[in-house]
Amino acid sequence: MEKMQLNNKVQHVYLVGAKSLGAYGGYETFVYKLTEYHQNKENIKYHVACKANGDGCMDESKFEGVTKINDHEFELHNAHCFKIDVPQIGSAQAIYYDVAALKTCCEHIRKNHIPHPIVYIMACRIGPFAAHFYKEIHKLGGIVFRNPDGECEIIRGCHNRDKGTAENERLRDPKFIFSYPKNERLIFLCGRNAAQEEISTMRVG
Repeated sequence: MEKMQLNNKVQHVYLVGAKSLGAYGGYETFVYKLTEYHQNKENIKYHVACKANGDGCMDESKFEGVTKINDHEFELHNAHCFKIDVPQIGSAQAIYYDVAALKTCCEHIRKNHIPHPIVYIMACRIGPFAAHFYKEIHKLGGIVFRNPDGECEIIRGCHNRDKGTAENERLRDPKFIFSYPKNERLIFLCGRNAAQEEISTMRVG
């Protein structure tokens, strides 16, 4: 990927796991809405991995407001999007795509000296490769958030210092992601039922 100008006041967030931006599935819609809502925020820069070919691949020509950088990079909603070529290897495509996307994220972070990056992984398809990338991202000064596979709810948790209690609010709108006050945290509830086990932030590093 091309080298970018660095602003140390910007939080860089790398989104991995969606095939594209737009109406393909839940992750794709989430990424589209998230970048759309935050497109005018000067303190957040999203970097979105997209499939260059195959099922659900990204076709940026169908969207308005796209700025082409090169054959594999473009900007949409002020988000830097990069396309990953995926070989046609059957069911292993999903694993290959995520691994290649994470490798590209690490290369971009390293090349551009990105300070304190956040890497947000949707789904859990990288299996035994996960530990390698967590370690690599930590070495680069970053942290990793992982969304459990399957349906989940996003919870905003805020500690009320006056009452000494934690107050949670279910959020179905992605606009709250990565824009919390300092005393708040992310919690994911994994599973189809509201009574599922609470997984604190799913932060893995």
